Amino acid sequence: MSPRAISELEPKELRRQLALSSLRALSFFASVLAVYFIIPDFTASDLGTWIQLIVGIVFFVVILGWQVKRIRTADIPELRAIEVLAFALALFLVLFAGIYLSLSASDPGNFSEPLSRIGSLYFTVVTFGTVGFGDITPTTDLGRLVSSAQVILDLVFIGLIVRVILGASKRTLESRE
Repeated sequence: MSPRAISELEPKELRRQLALSSLRALSFFASVLAVYFIIPDFTASDLGTWIQLIVGIVFFVVILGWQVKRIRTADIPELRAIEVLAFALALFLVLFAGIYLSLSASDPGNFSEPLSRIGSLYFTVVTFGTVGFGDITPTTDLGRLVSSAQVILDLVFIGLIVRVILGASKRTLESRE
């Protein structure tokens, strides 16, 4: 079946596809969060934190590449792109939340207060949104470096990853012509 654009769908079919796509996106997001809350705690040394970050980023890029291929074969690539963005965002946030959790577990002094799973996720989301409420702050050089890396990668996520995902959707639709 040839890929279809959202604009080509009848209103009833569009509502149905939007509902299914939203359900899949929420399911992906919830599944990634569930895994985050289920996996056992991991305490890393300073070197282990960097290894965890690098392995996490490589894993993220591999999963993202696989997801972009799924966009290229989707019936409605624009909706698949939205699902992939939801999945990528959840994976990205959980990656950093896990790193902050292990940093806090290895040395509670890495942050202004010891971080729980929820505290780590909260700090990750606040950092991603560049809000920085100031209630939790990194207090060591390692914590500051990892937080800085997250802010830089946040910008990459927002700029490059969104462009790649939406570009894959656009190229898929253009290729049918």
